[in-house]
Amino acid sequence: MIMLNELQIKYNMKVSKGVNCFFSNMRDLVNHILDMNLQEHSFFFISGSHEFAYYGDNENPVDNFHIQSLHDSVLRICQYFNMDCNFFLKSNDDAVSFLEDCISNSQPALLIADSKLFTYQTPPDYLKNTAAKHMVLIRGADTRKKVFYAFDTYVYETTDIRDNYEVDLSYDKVQCLSSAAYRIIPREKFNTIGEVRINYRIILHHYLYADYQSGINALTAFGDDLERLKTLPNYSVRQYLEDIHYFLKIRYGFANLYFENMMDEILYLPEQKAIAAELYEKYLKAWSYLYARLILSNYMNNPQIVDCVIAGIRQIEECQKLFLSYLYSHCKDDFMG
Repeated sequence: MIMLNELQIKYNMKVSKGVNCFFSNMRDLVNHILDMNLQEHSFFFISGSHEFAYYGDNENPVDNFHIQSLHDSVLRICQYFNMDCNFFLKSNDDAVSFLEDCISNSQPALLIADSKLFTYQTPPDYLKNTAAKHMVLIRGADTRKKVFYAFDTYVYETTDIRDNYEVDLSYDKVQCLSSAAYRIIPREKFNTIGEVRINYRIILHHYLYADYQSGINALTAFGDDLERLKTLPNYSVRQYLEDIHYFLKIRYGFANLYFENMMDEILYLPEQKAIAAELYEKYLKAWSYLYARLILSNYMNNPQIVDCVIAGIRQIEECQKLFLSYLYSHCKDDFMG
């Protein structure tokens, strides 16, 4: 039996290829449910993903951070748009039954799974040896063939995928490789003309005056975890730093484009954009410094490289604060509400 929910994205809206799998597919889902045309970078800021957070556990803090941060982002976005969601996270729940139930009730579902599930993707070299995660939208299933039908508007540049962004996923592999799944349910449809607006000024104010200190606390915890690497064998340190490099690439690398999008959207005067561009350039240089230190980790002793990585992350946070402070102070009137 073939089951389909109402997620007919390719017919109902203009779909554009995404910058990041989570924010691209989340954009498509919310735009479909609310009949809107919000931009991908808006979801990055709504979710609070510009804030530094850390969920270390001395075992695998990178993997733990990745799943937990995605989970937090889903909940924040749903709250912002007055939607409910239920979910399972890294449990023994039956992923296939969960997704089939969503489809049978015409409810859109998000699936986060190990990247090995998505064989149509051709990842870049730096992702091939890592436990990468990927997210898609589930829109249907064939219970006889035992496959799910999904949309995926984020694909790597090296992937050959048709413009309809439709893919098939086998039941067996979904069950084996799933990390999380979410059922998204609108409570009450917005009056999209008057009620939904991305107010960047409020978002920036919250970050600068509430979440920045929590970000510093997270960096301190991150630094404490990294300090222990100084006593470990070189091969262990290299593997750990490779995981951090991957985490930073997939979690924050794409963010640079989102910051640029926001800067262009909320500043009005050319001289303001010029000053913001200078601060933005310093922010990008801080990222380049950190990536260079991570690459050098194979050639430096443990205490030296760990100190450089900690210093590099703190420099990024400070440059980001200066950049976002300027944007907050110079938002054009449309975003002053």
